[in-house]
Amino acid sequence: MNGRTITNICAIPSALFLLLIGIVHSIVNVTSLRRAIVRGDIAARLGDTVLFNAAFSGLFISLFGLVVFLLLPGLRAGSRQAGRVTTAIGIFVGLLGGCRLRTGSDETVSPDLPVLWCVVGCSNSDLEARVHCALYS
Repeated sequence: MNGRTITNICAIPSALFLLLIGIVHSIVNVTSLRRAIVRGDIAARLGDTVLFNAAFSGLFISLFGLVVFLLLPGLRAGSRQAGRVTTAIGIFVGLLGGCRLRTGSDETVSPDLPVLWCVVGCSNSDLEARVHCALYS
């Protein structure tokens, strides 16, 4: 396969996905967080900060998609720099998605896992017990 085929099969759908999921992320999170603030699940004094965080996290996901779209001509031409940037974006998004970093009201049940802790394969219970996962390997 040449670079143009790989770009059409991989990069364009990935960029579209990042753009769309960022928009959906912002819309869904902002509306659900507004309802949570009204219900009293989130303190009103933190409401603006939480809404700002939800809106801009979706914006930055979409920004990754936009960067991939802007690099499409370079990818089609075989630019190594464009390939490195898109690979870095893919690794970053994949690590965050693979580690299932969470924010919101479910943190009391399952706290956030640090990225490096997830990468080495430690479980949530190991993190809570402050036991290094190598002891159980």
